[in-house]
Amino acid sequence: MAKEGLNYRNIPQLVPARKPWALCIGAGTSFPIFPSWDLLAERIVLHCSKESDRTLNKIKQTFSSEVLLQSSYEQLRAKSKDIDFPKILAEFLYKDLLDSINKKDEKLLRLCLSSQVPTPNLNWDKFLNIVHKFGPTTADNLAQLVVDSYKHNADLTNIISFNAESLLPTLINAYTQIKLKKNDKIIDYITEPTTPHYSGRIPFYFCHGLIPMPNVDQKWMNASDKLVFLENEYLQLANNAFSWQAISFYNILSTNTVFFVGLSFKDANIRRWLSWLHKARTDAIDKYGGSTESTAHYWIEKNPESNHLKKWYEASVAHLGIRLIWIDDWKETANVIRHAVEKLKNIV
Repeated sequence: MAKEGLNYRNIPQLVPARKPWALCIGAGTSFPIFPSWDLLAERIVLHCSKESDRTLNKIKQTFSSEVLLQSSYEQLRAKSKDIDFPKILAEFLYKDLLDSINKKDEKLLRLCLSSQVPTPNLNWDKFLNIVHKFGPTTADNLAQLVVDSYKHNADLTNIISFNAESLLPTLINAYTQIKLKKNDKIIDYITEPTTPHYSGRIPFYFCHGLIPMPNVDQKWMNASDKLVFLENEYLQLANNAFSWQAISFYNILSTNTVFFVGLSFKDANIRRWLSWLHKARTDAIDKYGGSTESTAHYWIEKNPESNHLKKWYEASVAHLGIRLIWIDDWKETANVIRHAVEKLKNIV
């Protein structure tokens, strides 16, 4: 049975001192700087075939975003065998951002977004000003939360990302330099199974790969061969229970309390992985006579302002071991987590 969602007024202490916790983020954390998953797919469909509004609406209702991307890829490949689809993805992923800034700001943006290190040689205050002009993003609040957690040893152990851009880790670098005056990395960019991870840093897993900005030549950043955007890539990942993404996901969720932010929970692979984990958890609890109505992780989502809709949301993830935390505005996200994590509760 689905548990009723929590909210800021009744949220209990979910992560006691010395208990590890993690973040899992999706495209919603980067909006409006980067387009939503559905909007990105729509733009690439139009680039591929110049469909009419009527046809576009029809295929959007019929096919999922990964199917639309796969279909676009197949049509483009029919025209040219040498199609560079990651380059097309990068073009439309970064288009709104690059079209809205001048050349001077663009240069700084490219340097910051392609740097793994919070180097003092970059103007991080200016970078934040550029980002803030787009309006508030959940990523900005989460970046400050991560830096505060690192500063106060608040047991944040991992960050899982299903985005293919580096906004959140770059914001973390910015606040690391500005708030901590620290020149060394506090996060490791994990883009493949052989990426090294160092003690004292927070691993940041790019489960769907990483697309560098157009015209940025950073070899470490180009994980376009690890992208999971097309339907075929989703299906291949689904068929491999021992992929590095799945193993990382299992390990983190089996040992941490995880807060999900900016995800729609439509991703079939995420739901499959959660289902397996929850079944193992409830079997273990049942073995010792405990209640199997257990939730170990939390999905932070905006209140739909309809009790009927809220019940649908809550029921949609109950069998995955997920409980909702309702917020009225996305800017409340970090404060909700601060309230839920004992070591962060009194840190503003």
